[in-house]
Amino acid sequence: MKFQPGQQQRLRAALFSAFPYPGEMATVIRHAEIGTSLDNFLAAPGTTYEDALSSVVGWVGARNLVENLLWAAHAENDGNEELQAVFIVLVS
Repeated sequence: MKFQPGQQQRLRAALFSAFPYPGEMATVIRHAEIGTSLDNFLAAPGTTYEDALSSVVGWVGARNLVENLLWAAHAENDGNEELQAVFIVLVS
């Protein structure tokens, strides 16, 4: 998926808002069945959760897996308004 300007940052921010803890995001990634885990993005020493989340967003975008990730995220936390707004724009 080719992100429009600002969409990648909005998606990362929405995911961080909806899943502020790495364990929560790890569950989302596992349920998205995208062929990787959050641990792969946190493996480098000094990598922060926010850095890893940015890498995840870029990774799914490059592989056309954004919708998979968003459906899984939506299923885990459909009450987060920021995530819902991004979901509507990127999945619809």
